[in-house]
Amino acid sequence: MTESSPRSRRRLLLPAVLAVLALLAAAGAATVLVRAARSGPAPVGQTTPPLLPAGGQPAPYTFTDATGRLIVCPTGSEPTVMITAATFDPPLSGGSVMLAGRRYRIHLSGTVDNETGAAIDVGRLFASVRGVFWPAHVTVARNVPAQSSVRVTVDGSYTSHSKGTVRVATHLDWHWHDTKLTDCDENGLVADD
Repeated sequence: MTESSPRSRRRLLLPAVLAVLALLAAAGAATVLVRAARSGPAPVGQTTPPLLPAGGQPAPYTFTDATGRLIVCPTGSEPTVMITAATFDPPLSGGSVMLAGRRYRIHLSGTVDNETGAAIDVGRLFASVRGVFWPAHVTVARNVPAQSSVRVTVDGSYTSHSKGTVRVATHLDWHWHDTKLTDCDENGLVADD
């Protein structure tokens, strides 16, 4: 056996180390390619600015009046009546049924809600029972400031002519307090169903 010099050992060792490094690099590249093929194409980053969120404030309805003045109509929800309590004397059968021939004393209470940017005047507020006008006594303020509510009460008697589920509704007629807004009507408002 011949003795090898350190220089000859390095010559033999260097190709072996380079071969191992090449195999490790090839294995790493193959792993990356296989994982990429399994997960599909890489996601593309957003290249445009994000959109605004859905909703937001609607653009106000505008028009030019007869004098040439620009009128900007209020926005918000249409003014509405919210009944928060109802009592019936005698009590309803099963909690929701009126009996034929019975006279009921009905008391409703709640609010007139004005979620617009301008004051409104209550023109008329009336009630109906089962879709028929009900001549009840209504107590409500005639003016409702912007972004506010006022109390409302509805009291009266009603004679049920047939057995059936009770349906009491209110109907609100209103107009803008500021006469410059008269032609706005309900333009620009959102109907709450």
